[in-house]
Amino acid sequence: MGSKREFTILESYKHKFAKAALMEWLQPEFTVKDEVPFIIDGWKFIVDIVSYTDGFIQAFYEIVHTHPLDGRKLGRMQHYCYNNDLNIICHEIDAEWILRQTEKPESLIEFAFDLNMK
Repeated sequence: MGSKREFTILESYKHKFAKAALMEWLQPEFTVKDEVPFIIDGWKFIVDIVSYTDGFIQAFYEIVHTHPLDGRKLGRMQHYCYNNDLNIICHEIDAEWILRQTEKPESLIEFAFDLNMK
């Protein structure tokens, strides 16, 4: 009767290029991957950028363009960290701020979410 709907997520150029710039800034220090899917207890979420050190997740990065990170996604990230005993910070960074930079900044202007429940 019912059919499963497949969703295509369209990405704005602003989001796409801000994500590319941030990845470039992070790559000398970390291994980085974009659009990384995670599944926990049947819940799926996709992180814009994940940084790794020695194969272990170091941090999540969410690029904000049209709307901030919502509680549902943040809750899924926190649930994932709790179930996997991970201490991760999620960095929310404005796409406009990233694209206004003319070179790699000394530090990121961000809002950080501590995903640890301990």
